[in-house]
Amino acid sequence: MKQLVFKVLVLLSLVSFFNSSYCQYKERETFWDRVFWGGSIGGSAGTIIQLDISPTVGYYITNRWSAGLGGSYQFYKDTRPLYNFQTDIYGGRVFSSFIVIDDLSKVFPVRSNGSSVFLHGEIEVLSLETRVFDRLHKYPRKDRFYIDSYLVGIGLKQQIGRRAFINLSFLWNLNELTYSPYSNPVIRIGFNF
Repeated sequence: MKQLVFKVLVLLSLVSFFNSSYCQYKERETFWDRVFWGGSIGGSAGTIIQLDISPTVGYYITNRWSAGLGGSYQFYKDTRPLYNFQTDIYGGRVFSSFIVIDDLSKVFPVRSNGSSVFLHGEIEVLSLETRVFDRLHKYPRKDRFYIDSYLVGIGLKQQIGRRAFINLSFLWNLNELTYSPYSNPVIRIGFNF
């Protein structure tokens, strides 16, 4: 009985703490003030044509910690005579970022104008076409197969407006396999609003 009372008291204390913290937040911001959206778009043209669209939506859990999810679509066409194929890659991701340095001018003697450094981690699942990516013939009876990518790294976040940021990320794919669409390092440029 004592253990039950103790657990209930600890639970009530935690709820009270988080509720008072949330109420202080609520006076200044609404839920929607902490939601952000953005992503990246990119591409290349030539004998290899690539188009990448990756929208994201997230939430600032604290002023330093954010989490969210996103989608990914890539069109890839190789017109070189030896290869001559085109494919679609699509999937989704769950991510989290934590700002470790919120103002670079505190660390380096330069004007940072809203620059911060963050750590980033994500899990991405992509659907790949077997005839293009299955070089080891592990999926002979399937048209498509899924691959998980575990990306971790560091990035620079630059404020360009009241709620607008540009992000430059240097990520490392911890699951780089023969049929992975990424080669290390993975460099991304994106926007958040």
